[in-house]
Amino acid sequence: MKTITFKEYTEHMRKSYFDFVDENNFYSVVLDVYKSLQKADKSYYNDIHEMLSFTPTQRLHYRAKMAEEGKEMTPEHVDQLIESMQYALERAERII
Repeated sequence: MKTITFKEYTEHMRKSYFDFVDENNFYSVVLDVYKSLQKADKSYYNDIHEMLSFTPTQRLHYRAKMAEEGKEMTPEHVDQLIESMQYALERAERII
């Protein structure tokens, strides 16, 4: 099973975020999503699918929820997280 390398991931993210640095370890999220979807874990897909279509208001609510849990994220971090999951999903779908 081929995986997504850190280099591939950061190159992809730098297309949208020129100075992207994986300070929140979103690469680990990418690997989790990618591996789960390759195993056809539909429950995992259902969990992330809703987040992939968040509106700006829903993203704000997500940020607030994360802050309540002790994880501070900027609006850009939330966007990066969602784009990271979308990237993993697209890569997994190419193989499935």
